[in-house]
Amino acid sequence: MAVISQSQEEGFNAFEVRVLLGEDCILKAARVFMVFELVEKFGEIIKSTPSIEQLENEDFDLLFTVVLLTKIDANTLKNQVMNISEVENVLVHPVTVGSVLISENEEIIEYAKSELNPKIESRAVTVQNTSKTIRVNTDRLDTLMNLFEELIIDGGAYNLLPMNYIMRIWMKLWNV
Repeated sequence: MAVISQSQEEGFNAFEVRVLLGEDCILKAARVFMVFELVEKFGEIIKSTPSIEQLENEDFDLLFTVVLLTKIDANTLKNQVMNISEVENVLVHPVTVGSVLISENEEIIEYAKSELNPKIESRAVTVQNTSKTIRVNTDRLDTLMNLFEELIIDGGAYNLLPMNYIMRIWMKLWNV
């Protein structure tokens, strides 16, 4: 609380940013990283729920929250976070000295879930049943396949080289 009051005296705003990822989000940790990278450009993150370890290990549903100290306004912050792909919704609320910071209180968590999206619990089950995939640009994949083909062809040529050399020596020895 002292950090928030001191930062507000210096002209900073304190916001609680609740981010809901889309139900089709496969790499949640990557999206969290993108959100963190973006909001750190605007200010300092002082708290996250779930913890950073849980976020990195994808041990959360589709909702996570950060408290941020920044000089930008709430609408700009919301619009910037909404530009990240697979972010479905963002709520930005000011945090004051008298308000409670992110709480593990079930009522607050349920309120956030219902306000952001009423179907979040059913979506969490869907995401857990999907397998992990990665999206790759087709041009990069094509380049990788071409390099692999060259490796196979060149590898085969190198294996034949010693055999050709041995055959020439053998033929010279026997005057064939």
